[in-house]
Amino acid sequence: MGMHVDLQGPYGNVVAFTTWAKPAVVLGAHFDSVPGTPGADDNASALAVLVEVARRLHDVDGLVFVAFNGEEDHLLGSASFVQSCLDDKRPLKAAHVLEMVGFCSHAPHSQKTPVHLPGVPTVGDFILVVGNAASRSLVDDAYASSKSGLGPKLLAVKPYMPLEALVPDVEHSDHAPFWKAGVPAVMWTDTAEFRNRTRAHPRPKKRARRRMRRIRRTSTREARFEATTGRPTPPTPPTPSTMASWPMSLTSSQMPCCAPSPASLSVEGARAGQARLALGRITW
Repeated sequence: MGMHVDLQGPYGNVVAFTTWAKPAVVLGAHFDSVPGTPGADDNASALAVLVEVARRLHDVDGLVFVAFNGEEDHLLGSASFVQSCLDDKRPLKAAHVLEMVGFCSHAPHSQKTPVHLPGVPTVGDFILVVGNAASRSLVDDAYASSKSGLGPKLLAVKPYMPLEALVPDVEHSDHAPFWKAGVPAVMWTDTAEFRNRTRAHPRPKKRARRRMRRIRRTSTREARFEATTGRPTPPTPPTPSTMASWPMSLTSSQMPCCAPSPASLSVEGARAGQARLALGRITW
C-alpha cells in the first residue's frame, strides 16, 4: 500500500503511515489475545476492520494505523506507543481504538452492563462508541458518520464528567493510555464480555463478517474526516440541567433495515421511531 511500516517499542507494535507531518489521527487495534482462545472476536474482528480501513485510506496524510501488542497484559503496547510519541514530540490529535467488534446477538437480554445505565438496550445488536469528557466531539463525529445508513447501529456514550470514575471497565482497552496523556480518544466495541461471554467461537459467522464491513464503512468516513479537518474541537461545557439529570447522554443510530429492539424504557413524546428519555437522551 506504499506506507512506511515499522515495529515500535519493546513490545513490537506495528505502526504504518504514509506521512506524519502534522498531528496524527491514530486508528488502532490490538493483535494479541487471551491464551487458549482462537481470538476471532478478541481481537481478529477489529484487526480485519483496521487493515481494510488502512487499505482504503493509506494515502491520507496524518492517519497512523497501529496494531498494538500486549493489550491483554495491562495495555503494555499502547502505553509504550503513547509514551514514545510524547518522548519524540510526535503530536497526536485523536485516536480511535477498535476493541472486539464482531459479536452480535438479537436474543432478548443478551446485553449486560457493568452498572445500571438508563437507556442502554438489553439486546446486544449495536456497536458502543465510548469517549471520556475530553473526547465528546469525537463521539459526536462518530455518531454523525453512522447516520448515512451504511454503518452499523451505534450507541454513543458522551459523558459530561469523568466516566472512568463511574465505570472503571471502560479503561480496559488501548484507548486508556491516550486518555491518560490528554489525547481525545474513543473505543469502538461490541462490549466484550458484557455480550460475548465465551470468546471461543472458531471463526466469525457470515452475518458477523457483514457487520464488520459496516463498521469499516463508518470508521473509514470518521478517520478520513478527523485527519482532513481541524476537528476535534474542545469539549463544550454541559448545561446545568444535563449535569443535574445524568452525567452522560446516550445517542443511538441504526440502519433503516433494522427494527428497533424492544426495551423497557420510560420514554416521552415517542413519534416517528424516535424516543427521548427523561435521563440522558437516546434516539433511534
